[in-house]
Parts: sequence; C-alpha cells; structure tokens
Amino acid sequence: MKVLVLFDGSDNAMRAVAFTSKLAQKAADLQVRILQVVELWETGAWGFLTLPEGKQEELIGKARDRAAEGLKRAESLLAEKGVPVESVILVGETIPEILEYAAQWQPDLIVMGSRGTGPIRELVLGGVCHKILQLAQYPVLVVK
Repeated sequence: MKVLVLFDGSDNAMRAVAFTSKLAQKAADLQVRILQVVELWETGAWGFLTLPEGKQEELIGKARDRAAEGLKRAESLLAEKGVPVESVILVGETIPEILEYAAQWQPDLIVMGSRGTGPIRELVLGGVCHKILQLAQYPVLVVK
C-alpha cells in the first residue's frame, strides 16, 4: 500500500505522520512518502524579477534546507516504528504541486492534517485540506 503524507511542519501534520506510523504497524508492506511543498512567497524569492542573478536559487535553497530540517522530525517518528520513508520537497504552488505529484506516484491513500500553518488557513478546515478533499483523485484521510 502506498501512502502519501502531506506535511507542512505543523502539529496537525505531525499528527498525520503519527497516524501513518500506527497504520504501518497494522498494514504490511507500506510504502510511505512525505511531501512538503514550499511556496515561492515563503522563500522570499517571489520577487525574482528584481533579484540579482543567482539570488532566487540561493533563497529557494535555504527554504528547501529549512523544510528538510522540519521533515527530520517526521522521518524519525516513522523510523522509530521501523517504517521506511522517503521525503520529497517541491517548490511551487501547493495545490497543483500536490495533485501533480499524486498523479505521478498514484498513492492508495493521502494522509494529511486538518489545518496547516498559515494563519488564515487555520480557520475551520484548512484551505489546502479543503481543496485536496475536493480535487484529489485518490482517497484522502484527514487527521485532526
């Protein structure tokens, strides 16, 4: 079974990872990938037209490094349970990147937290969560 866990570093995302670790204990042969999308506005490179040459890549690289640091917590939680995991960091618009990656990898299940880290997105059901529930072509499990 292929499980794609959507991650943004939030407590809700960590709960989704924890749930996946429990699922792995009950399901044999689980393949887990954790996906984090870094948006350009988060990198500081969104004003790329006015940045000096090479600065956009530098800022994106730093944002990827920060995302990788956050993912280490999730990876170690799964590793403690003996779950092999692969982490993927993409840069772009969150919803299209998630949907495109899911279409390529074709998971049996997408697991995600109910709300992300953005202040506006934390109202009721997160904006990313809501869109993925609407648009994903695969089963989605929302962890609260």
